[in-house]
Amino acid sequence: MKRFSGILLAVTVLAGLTAACADQQVSITNSDSLVSNCQKVGDVAAGPNVPNDQINDELTSQARSKGGNWVLAQQGARSGAAYKCTAPSVASR
Repeated sequence: MKRFSGILLAVTVLAGLTAACADQQVSITNSDSLVSNCQKVGDVAAGPNVPNDQINDELTSQARSKGGNWVLAQQGARSGAAYKCTAPSVASR
C-alpha cells in the first residue's frame, strides 16, 4: 500500500507540473528589438488549413511546446519565430 501511495503521489506531482507548463503565457510581437536579447528556440507556422481567426493560437501553442514565451511575427503572418526570454537577474543589475 505504501508503494501504491508513493506512485500515486509521483503521478499527481507530475500531472501538476505538466498543467503548470501548459498555462505558460506566450505573447506575440512584431518588434525585433523586444526579442533581441532572447534565445531563439525555433520557427513556428500555421498551416494552410488553420482558419485565420486561429493563427495566433496555433503560433503560440507551437512556441509553448518549444519552450518559448514570445513569438516574433509580422502583422497578418502565418509564420514566425519562437523565443525564450527571461527577466534579467538581480545580480546582473
